[in-house]
Amino acid sequence: MRRALLAALLIAAALPAFAAADSPPLATISAGPPDPSSSSTASFMFSADQNDVQFACALDQEPFRGCISPLTRTGIPDGRHTFYVVAIKDHKRQQVPSYWTWTVDTTPPPAVASPQSAVSYRRLALTWTPSVDTDHVVIFRFTSEKQVTGAQVYSGSAHRYRERKFDNGHYHRYTVVSYDKAGNASPGGAVFVVPPSALLTSPREGAAVKARSATTLRWRRVAGARYYNVQLFRGSHKVLSAWPVGSRLHLSSAWTYQRHHFRLKRGTYTWYVWPSMKPLPQVAYGPIVGRSSFVVR
Repeated sequence: MRRALLAALLIAAALPAFAAADSPPLATISAGPPDPSSSSTASFMFSADQNDVQFACALDQEPFRGCISPLTRTGIPDGRHTFYVVAIKDHKRQQVPSYWTWTVDTTPPPAVASPQSAVSYRRLALTWTPSVDTDHVVIFRFTSEKQVTGAQVYSGSAHRYRERKFDNGHYHRYTVVSYDKAGNASPGGAVFVVPPSALLTSPREGAAVKARSATTLRWRRVAGARYYNVQLFRGSHKVLSAWPVGSRLHLSSAWTYQRHHFRLKRGTYTWYVWPSMKPLPQVAYGPIVGRSSFVVR
């Protein structure tokens, strides 16, 4: 009795294995393109649950053809697509194909619209309006006009970017690039340029001033500043250092600095402004307000 029961159990345990061997093979797709994809090329990897299996594949409405893994298809147009694969062994064919569905999107989104920038002392704010196709933006910062590759400073879905320790004394350029869900990038992107002269209002960067004529240097007021230090250079030689209380300095056609007499004569002049947060004669200079140049002709 025990031997019969043991034999029955052994036969029952063996039945699923025989049934699996008699059933059609099953294909499994283990890898395919992301959804969505920005590439018109798609690669697939697939396998079967049995040995010595052949495969047949089809894309969308195409007829099935013999294939092997891995399989790569090129020139796939934009749109929704489905890749099918079936396993075949000993004239037994998988009845319901395994499939992989994804969307091809090779069209980049437009650049952000309405780009605006606002700069103040130690503060920078950039704002923009993304397109309906924009999933997120990436901002790159350049600190030199000759710099080719910028540093990534932001990636996300916000409509604005701020810096609270902005360096007003250096050149900055920001490029905002839009990306859609497929990873396509907008061509060019929105560009914001903030020169080191942004807060120095007069004379404007590169402006021409008449030789031996008085002029006034003006800049944006810094909150909390008790006075300023203004330094003026002709070429690389310092010709003036002054400490006005207000946010302007009247520059005469002639002046004396460190017992030397100077005149506004032809050449390129560069001026710098720093704020002090304590009253004279105390010194508590903050970061630079900016620098700018003008030309005397």
